[in-house]
Amino acid sequence: MERIIKKIVAIVLTIALVVSTLSIQPNTAKAATDISVDWTHVGKWHLYAGTTWGHTAQYTGSGASFSDMAITITTTANGEWGLQFGYDITDVALTAGTQYDYTMVINSTKAGTLFTQTPGIVTTKGIAISEGDNTISGTFTAGTNPANGNIMIFPDGMPVGTTLDMKSLTVKAHTGGGTVDEKWVKIDKGEYNGTNTYSYDDANKTVSSVGNIQKPGWAASMGIHIVLPAAPITAVTVNGQATNNYAADGAGLILYLSALSEGENTVAITHVNGTSTITIKQEGSGTVETPVVTTSSSSDDDGYYTIPAANETFYVGDGTWRLYSSNSVDQQVWGSGIMKYKGGTSDSDLSLKIVNTGGGLDSWSLQAHYIIKGLTAGQKYTYTVNYTTTNAGTMRYKIDGTGAADQEDVAEKAGTVSHTHTFTATKESDEIVFELSAMPNGTIINFNSIKVTAESSGETTSSSSEVERPEDVTAWKSVTNSSQVFYYVTNGADGRVDTPLMETSELYVPMKLSAVFQSVTLDGVAMTPSDGAYVRIPKNNLTVGYHTLTVVNNNNTETLTMYFKVDAQAETTTPEPITIPEIIDGTELLKDTAFEEGNVSHWDEFGPTSYKNNGDGTLDVQVPAYTAGDNWATQLVQKNIQLYEGKWYVARFTVTSDVDKSFQLLIQSDGNAGGDWTVFAEELVEVSAGGEQVVEIQFQATSTTANVLYGIMMGYVNGTASDAANVKFKDVSLKVYNDEQQISGTHSNLLTSNDVSVQGFQMKTNWDEAYTGDTQFGFRTVCQAPNIGGTVRVNNVSYTVAQIGTIYTIEGDKNLPAGVTFDSTCTLLRYDEETGKYVPSVDTFGYMFTATDKGIVAKDNVNSTYVQTIEGLMKQFPMANKIHVRAFVVTTGGTIIYGRKSVNTSVARVAAYMYNKSMATNIRGHEYLFDNFVNVDNFAMADNPYFTSKANPYYSNKTVAYGWNDNLYTPGGEKYMNLKPDIYLEDNYLKATTGWHEDPASVNTNTRGDRISVAGLKFDYGISTNAVGYFEYEVPYNAAYFVGIVGIDDSVATNSDYKNGATIRCEVSFDGAEAYTTKVLSYGQLEYIKVPVPTGASTVKITFGDAGDGQTCDRASMGNAGWMIDESIEDKYDTSKDPKDITRIYVYTDDDNPKITKENKLPANITIISGESGVNSVTDAGTIKLRGNSTALADKPAYNISFKNKHKLFADASEGKKWCLLANAFDKTLLRNKLAMDLGKYLGGVAAPEERFADLYINGKLKGSYLISEPAENGRSGIQYDETNDTDMLFELEVEKVEADVLYNITDLGVRFAVEDIAEDSATYTNYKTTLKTFETALQNTSSDEVFNLIDVDSFVSMYIVNELFKTVDFGYSSVKFYIQKNADGKPIIHAGSLWDFDLSTGNSSVEECRTTTDFRGQTINTWFGWLMRNNTFKNKVIAKFTAAQETIQNIYQANGLGDSWINKNLAYMGKSKDRNYSDTSLGGAGWNINTPDSAEYKYYPYGYNTLSPYINYTYEQHINYLVNWLSERNQWMCKQWGIN
Repeated sequence: MERIIKKIVAIVLTIALVVSTLSIQPNTAKAATDISVDWTHVGKWHLYAGTTWGHTAQYTGSGASFSDMAITITTTANGEWGLQFGYDITDVALTAGTQYDYTMVINSTKAGTLFTQTPGIVTTKGIAISEGDNTISGTFTAGTNPANGNIMIFPDGMPVGTTLDMKSLTVKAHTGGGTVDEKWVKIDKGEYNGTNTYSYDDANKTVSSVGNIQKPGWAASMGIHIVLPAAPITAVTVNGQATNNYAADGAGLILYLSALSEGENTVAITHVNGTSTITIKQEGSGTVETPVVTTSSSSDDDGYYTIPAANETFYVGDGTWRLYSSNSVDQQVWGSGIMKYKGGTSDSDLSLKIVNTGGGLDSWSLQAHYIIKGLTAGQKYTYTVNYTTTNAGTMRYKIDGTGAADQEDVAEKAGTVSHTHTFTATKESDEIVFELSAMPNGTIINFNSIKVTAESSGETTSSSSEVERPEDVTAWKSVTNSSQVFYYVTNGADGRVDTPLMETSELYVPMKLSAVFQSVTLDGVAMTPSDGAYVRIPKNNLTVGYHTLTVVNNNNTETLTMYFKVDAQAETTTPEPITIPEIIDGTELLKDTAFEEGNVSHWDEFGPTSYKNNGDGTLDVQVPAYTAGDNWATQLVQKNIQLYEGKWYVARFTVTSDVDKSFQLLIQSDGNAGGDWTVFAEELVEVSAGGEQVVEIQFQATSTTANVLYGIMMGYVNGTASDAANVKFKDVSLKVYNDEQQISGTHSNLLTSNDVSVQGFQMKTNWDEAYTGDTQFGFRTVCQAPNIGGTVRVNNVSYTVAQIGTIYTIEGDKNLPAGVTFDSTCTLLRYDEETGKYVPSVDTFGYMFTATDKGIVAKDNVNSTYVQTIEGLMKQFPMANKIHVRAFVVTTGGTIIYGRKSVNTSVARVAAYMYNKSMATNIRGHEYLFDNFVNVDNFAMADNPYFTSKANPYYSNKTVAYGWNDNLYTPGGEKYMNLKPDIYLEDNYLKATTGWHEDPASVNTNTRGDRISVAGLKFDYGISTNAVGYFEYEVPYNAAYFVGIVGIDDSVATNSDYKNGATIRCEVSFDGAEAYTTKVLSYGQLEYIKVPVPTGASTVKITFGDAGDGQTCDRASMGNAGWMIDESIEDKYDTSKDPKDITRIYVYTDDDNPKITKENKLPANITIISGESGVNSVTDAGTIKLRGNSTALADKPAYNISFKNKHKLFADASEGKKWCLLANAFDKTLLRNKLAMDLGKYLGGVAAPEERFADLYINGKLKGSYLISEPAENGRSGIQYDETNDTDMLFELEVEKVEADVLYNITDLGVRFAVEDIAEDSATYTNYKTTLKTFETALQNTSSDEVFNLIDVDSFVSMYIVNELFKTVDFGYSSVKFYIQKNADGKPIIHAGSLWDFDLSTGNSSVEECRTTTDFRGQTINTWFGWLMRNNTFKNKVIAKFTAAQETIQNIYQANGLGDSWINKNLAYMGKSKDRNYSDTSLGGAGWNINTPDSAEYKYYPYGYNTLSPYINYTYEQHINYLVNWLSERNQWMCKQWGIN
């Protein structure tokens, strides 16, 4: 049986003296004194209180006798060993081997339970104590050494406030007893209830002592307790044969009863000082222990029998099953597990009912053991168990007596479960252990069959039905996404296979076997194993009929066979996509938040607690006292909540309590409704007596999940005891929002759709008024949107349209309020708190309209076309000012969805365009446009506080003959004046030329530096040069079209020769191939171009030729020149389902499978999407390349990315173009670099980079968890020096590497450094060598402090501490960086830093000297620091800083007063990112194997340097534990060496 017991600190002493009668009388008590966490020795009493576990007590009395002691229990918590009171029997002689009767009288002020241990470690549990005097009696056998006895009292079941007054103790020889055989001493049975008796040869033993039969927490089975002279214990033999049937804890050993197979058994135990022996015999001529079958006398009302409390030999049926429950309904002994049973006569006749779940898997408080007989020691067996469970939960499986490495913890779903496990027998009989302490309350488990098969022969030791042929199968199961294909798993191994999924061209079969598989065969034909725990079967292999799939796991320990039945050729049905309904921000998801009086239908109120719904929004709860147990022992829960991926949620409640108490708010998957108990959000709060606290969590759902529960935990929360409490709840809430900004009301997450758009503009041209004077005008916008009642879909969410509308903003000229800008945000709406309505974001200049039926001018089955008209007098409207317009819809839930683009124009611009294109409906309208708009050089404004009279930028006195045309001006079409790109051309061209030296090629101005103007149209963006000239640019990866408006720039109008004679022709070519050429254009003419970008094009050249006129100063311009992007290029990499729990890096290249090298920078588009505060989102063009030495060769390589522009990715980082993506490929924890850098920044003085964890995606594929880091270069990572002088520079320790364009020099002390970007013949390089020579000369004079005038001492101290503590592998070889910086006196000073490269540290190496936690390796392998540590001044500075930082250093690996450990905080920070790093690609992971070393360890180190070989089979948790333990041991060793307490 297995359970966890806190460390027993009771003193166990054997007895050697003989006494006939001992009587101790009461005495007077003294003043109360606290019992400390260490043993408090008071006279003959030894008192212990585990204060660190929450146990406290006080004593009165001198302890001179048994009766001179009274003890009061002040607090207690879960556990048997927290309070221990021992009394020495020292004044009476006891005879070895003699039995004694004892009687003690204890007066108690309260009722409860306790247990005792008497000499020989005879334990009597569950002793009922009543208020008043209590008599406790029993018998014990005296031992031989030492010569005293010890009676222990453990008040584990006594209430707080109890006082135990020790009245008397009497010890006398047992009546009818006497000494046993001189040679054989009987071993006390202790906790053992079996029929065998055991004795040992006392005269010839060389062990220290023998106790009773027991099963402490550190042992897996019942056995004999033996104490050895020394520890550790390394081996045990029984009758000359080595055995593993024992458990050791220091010098203590439990020899399992199953190890004793003979009548007399010679046991040899090897320890550090030699070998000790003892002979043990079983009564019954060596018969092997046989279980005694026991049952409860009568069943409960539900037909189940209660399993007795803490009975480790409780067998049922015919001895097939052994059951264990730590508690019973009426007796609380240990833990909290209560379980019932019925049946048990065979492998298929046992039903278990969990009344109260245990304290988790490691409590071992609920167990069922199935007895297997007829085994052969050394033979390998496989067992398969089938059972049903009514609830989902975690089941632990193992073979009794084996270690933790053998056990399996499996999250099982409700329904039928099948589990298979392979083991090697060690004896004839063994037990399969089912640990049920993590299964939910109320779970019923019915066992159907258990089959055990010997691997070599196929012989089974217990029977169950087995189907041999697919033709005999009747229980076929359906394949997901197919109605024609079915499957069956043989030998009852259903639990080893998840439901197969029919995909487009394959059947995907996921399995729970160790991968990569040894072999896979389908119908006897070998298939290539996949790289994960799954099989993919091509659909065309699944012909009509039966098929057999056989898989052998990676370790060759398990073979699984499946049958498939195909009724018709396999087909695929596409599942319906999950549609997220429209979310109305702030929707309340909980029901009955007002706690309607008497209504509890929506709330589950759990626990021994009184609940009262007050009907006024409050709930009163009477919560009992808790000194132990679970957080959920009392809880208020609401279930059946639906979460949607990407949506934001705010959960909260307000609570008051009349005592100090802790509460926990939990949002988690409901494991009782098919979930897995995943916690989505949680928050702890401590409420002071009489105080009120608001608990609130804000979180984003990372997946769409049903059956989520909202729970308030009020039990034993956070390990904090509490008195009985009167609690009041109010403001209970769980609300949903579309985005995080909606919660705060900033609404910065804009929802847009192409289905909502501005179609164009119109001018009214049929006025009857005269065309002189203050004439009227009419101008309107034409928009399109889905019909009212129709739907618009954004980000997988369907919204229903309630209103359609238009928002205008007109740019003002004067009196602009502070902060007003006229960009795309000026066409957004904002929520007005005063009116409760949405209004234009730019007051005074903004106008918002929703369309009426009258405004809807056209409508089909999907869309409506609607208009918004502005009418007025000429002098009352700013005709030349820009008008910004955007279409929008309002959904039924109040959500606003905008058109993707804001369009801008002006009335004058539209009028000029319509006039020049003859778009008026008749000649009179044509003349109206000319007279009132085109031929008006200045638009006069009536007095207005914001608008002034303004020159007409489209003025012309040239008339145009009237023609016929469409009168709709469309801004989005390729033939209209405000054609705009998504990306404008900038000054980052590859090359640009001009045909006239006085007119340079220009961007965003013409060649004379003025605004670009073509045919009267003005442009803020564009390119300009003189023919013949050209521009050449890189093509963006996602460019779909090159666009622009080209012609002779209007600035030539000042020169009649240029104006009348200038002509150009524009050609657009990609990679040297012509794609488009305009017609010949003269002054006043323009052409709109929209040229498709060829697939894979890398460069574009825009050439302006002179069209043969011979002039070299044809001034050409192209307005709005740039790129229209193809969103489908990025859309093909669907990022919507990528987890959003951490920052994401997206890198897109032209090639889906790019070859990224260290030598060349590959062009890319790079996006950083922030997953945390303090990280900035960025999108920019850039490059990517491999980085590092060994890391560049890794399967999971490291990268450098460079943006086109400088960016500040972190709030506390420097701005820069270059950033490093560290893969941590050699560090399976992924943590070492981050921990070291953070320690360096804490210590201060030394430069260290800022770093953040992120998921990296390249062309849509997850590459794993990476660390974004500043590079170690000037201006970054804390390095700062002046590159313009001839002293300041960066250099790096490099023992072996040789690279081109890098200088290497070896100093006088033989240290080899690398220097980049410095010429060998430069003054800087000469000064650098002089500086190092001066430093090394002073360095060797260890009795002088002169060296400290040459270095930044603090940086060297911090660099040494970090590298010595982490025992960095590379500290003497590479990646150790320094820089020189002049001080204020102009003297060159050497600084240590930046810190870099710690993945090979903290024992993460196959080199033995790097794995040990002892010796000062840093000063041994690094010459400079070796000399520095010989200087007492430097060494004292190191010790002083190391001492001052101890609390923080310890906080790296353990929680303390500073909070949770750095390691735990970083694990929480990484969250599921670390899991995705090691998950299979088929499951959405990056596919890196936690057990496989990166192949670069062999590529880079030719002698097979393998950092992970000592830990090759570690789980992630084991890697973390190794790191924690290593750092703890290392820090303790360094503290000891430096005399730090």
